[in-house]
Amino acid sequence: MELYLIQHAQAHTKEEDHGRSLNTEGRKTIDNVSAHLKRLGLRTHIIYHSTKLRSRQTAQEYAKVIPSWRGCVERQGLCPNDDIGPVMEELSSSRKAVAIVGHLPFLSRLASALLLGDPERDVIKFQHAGVVKLERNDETGRWQVAWTLFPELLAPASLLDEDDEEGDRPLFRRP
Repeated sequence: MELYLIQHAQAHTKEEDHGRSLNTEGRKTIDNVSAHLKRLGLRTHIIYHSTKLRSRQTAQEYAKVIPSWRGCVERQGLCPNDDIGPVMEELSSSRKAVAIVGHLPFLSRLASALLLGDPERDVIKFQHAGVVKLERNDETGRWQVAWTLFPELLAPASLLDEDDEEGDRPLFRRP
């Protein structure tokens, strides 16, 4: 089973926008990460997002480059302080690729519970619009981090070339 955990992109403050829609920086970050995700050819069964606008907008943007059989679906129980139990239970019986677009500390607690069995031990430092891929071994039931795609490490999308058959364009920022 594949699980993609995605923290929503940067959003306006409540003072700027009561609904907390994505801001310009958040949209730019999504555009850049999307260019990299497109190269990976990901597919999911479903992309869940929380009831919050910034989560829905992030999910809708990523859905443009991550084909999903069921599309984007709003799901209760993915807000910052929601209980991870119901999602853990659902994931335990699923064999299909799932993406969850949500918030901290929920995503951090979920990842820590899956990987370490303890939601209080932070194991992944999420970033806005970043993607963490976890894989579950269906025989053992154990989860592992397959990869992470953090915006601050990615080369600008302008450096990517869709016709780059050799794969020699930089994917990451140079130190």
